[in-house]
Amino acid sequence: MVDQLAAETRPSPPTARIPPSRWGLALASAGCTGAVLISHKSAPPAVVVTLILLAAAASIELARREAQRPGDVRPIAWTIAGLYVLAVTRPPRFATDIWSYTLVGRIVTSHHLNPYQTAPIDLAHDPMLHYLHHTWSTGTTPYGPLFVLHSAFIALVSGTHPTLYRFLFQLVSAIAVVLALVLLWRTTRSTAAVALVGLNPVVAGSIVNGGHNDALLALGLLGSVLLLRHDRAVAAGWILCATVLVKITIGFAVLPLVLWTATRSGKRDVVRLLAPTVCVAVPVFLLVPGALHSMTSANSGVVTRLSVWNIPQRVTWFGLTNNPGVNFTTAGTIAAVLLGVFAAVLCRRQPDAGRGAATATAGWLVAAGYVLAWYTVMGLVVAALRPTDRIARWLAVQGGLITAAFLVPREDLSEMPVVGRVVMFWVPLALTIGFVWALVPLVRDARRLRRAAATTSDRTSPTATV
Repeated sequence: MVDQLAAETRPSPPTARIPPSRWGLALASAGCTGAVLISHKSAPPAVVVTLILLAAAASIELARREAQRPGDVRPIAWTIAGLYVLAVTRPPRFATDIWSYTLVGRIVTSHHLNPYQTAPIDLAHDPMLHYLHHTWSTGTTPYGPLFVLHSAFIALVSGTHPTLYRFLFQLVSAIAVVLALVLLWRTTRSTAAVALVGLNPVVAGSIVNGGHNDALLALGLLGSVLLLRHDRAVAAGWILCATVLVKITIGFAVLPLVLWTATRSGKRDVVRLLAPTVCVAVPVFLLVPGALHSMTSANSGVVTRLSVWNIPQRVTWFGLTNNPGVNFTTAGTIAAVLLGVFAAVLCRRQPDAGRGAATATAGWLVAAGYVLAWYTVMGLVVAALRPTDRIARWLAVQGGLITAAFLVPREDLSEMPVVGRVVMFWVPLALTIGFVWALVPLVRDARRLRRAAATTSDRTSPTATV
């Protein structure tokens, strides 16, 4: 296992010259995403969707070329830096939760109320309320207590200045992504990994420009995986606990971490990994009034546009079109959990827990009813530890497609049947087939590792040594 891990993370020597395609593809990907960032919201959807798809394709092609012929990281790094500077200096062009975060912070600092029991609509005279879309004004916060404190601090600093709120939340997301890229580079020395994550429009657009806190989840999950790789279960446990306290959706990736740790290190390290979450995070959720209910009941019954559950919900010959949305989201949650269990078992003997965490997250993205663009980053970052894996490429493709899909106005989905069918039927179907395709080499690898483990066990058994 040590030899396999060393072989996978050993840096490839840089080439003597920087191939022109490296600059060209990096700038092409960043340029397409940048064009969308500076475009007006009235720009034709066909144009911005095409630009996002081209940006995703260029970043994936660059990662493929870098995996075959790695070179100097500087062209990619400088391009990413320029793109992220643009992303944090522009108003959100992609769907964002920034104003939800803003109201959460203001509920605490300005109104001295509990955001788990107080909805933004209750603050009728708050000067920031009109920035929040009415869809989200009636619900309490789904975020963890640690992120509530973070939002409260930003609210304390920003007062009633909307630009400052926007910039600070975007800046935090950008810093989290950059730290994740640094960890990826230091661990793998792979320019392919840096390109696959850093230039994907789901990261620069939905995460950095959108200021989403899922960047913190991606960083926390990557940190936990790398710490477990180095047998630091206690430190990994505290990072995992902090991540859970930001947003409980990290829970989809916990089981692969636990089963991998049990397989590699035994029950003692499992206890060390889970103790901080069990002893700190769980009591906090139970003791803060309304926290657990608020976080677990958010968005119940909503089937988003790129969910595979649109197919049985909208195709009449399934006979399920009259079912309420909550039935589909419940079925999606069950399916996502089952896929997470499958991923944990499948990848428990891998050199690190990254493959299992990435596969479980991908299973959640393909099976859940409520799936948004910014959820992709959590799986994409850990999958980039092995950027040539099919699951890593699937996550990169899914990130580009879902980012593009959410740039299509809602009314176009209903008023233009062809667009609606493509977004809500054909793309989810293609992604589901692609996910199965991505699992094939993981299943083969799991069988090989199981046979190797059985052979090693036979050789070291007392009967074999007699």
